Amino acid sequence: MFGRDHLIYLIVILVVSIAFLIYAKRKFVGDKADKVGRILGIIAIVHLFLETPTLRLILGMPLITILPLHLCNFGMIMVNVLLIIGKQRAFNLAYFWVLCGASQFLLTPNLSYIFPHPLAITFFTAYTIAIVSILYAVTILKMRPQWSSNPKVLAVTAGLAVIIFPINYIHPDANYMFLKFAPIGGSLIDFPGPWL
Repeated sequence: MFGRDHLIYLIVILVVSIAFLIYAKRKFVGDKADKVGRILGIIAIVHLFLETPTLRLILGMPLITILPLHLCNFGMIMVNVLLIIGKQRAFNLAYFWVLCGASQFLLTPNLSYIFPHPLAITFFTAYTIAIVSILYAVTILKMRPQWSSNPKVLAVTAGLAVIIFPINYIHPDANYMFLKFAPIGGSLIDFPGPWL
């Protein structure tokens, strides 16, 4: 965490993301902004569905440990829905799930590989796509979270946790939504202390 490679990733991601959003703000208006948003949504969902086969076929990781069942994966699905269909409810979920989850994982990655390893590439690409998509929805499409949605987002998140919790016990390495243990290597999840 915060080694030289990690800092280079973060700087490149920050510069490219800001440059894209500034360019988008100047060039994409009206139908063009919506079209670019849909393209971002398609990129997000294609990446999500290619990630699992890539991890399985190239890295040989056990399927039960790489299913798209983390909160950020659900956030990517909601990013897709909000950018392609434009649903406010999807935005509310994606906004909190992506900004809370993906930003933490970019800062404190649960990753032991560096570039050009495929796992490092898919990891940083996925979270960057998710965050840029949310920021695009906020800055270009002018979508805003509704504070009244907080209890609903919390309820949906808790519901997902109840469903996913038992899946974590099918395989010893499965730890979706980090319900079994905190990420190895340190993260913000460590601050409240142990919960099991």
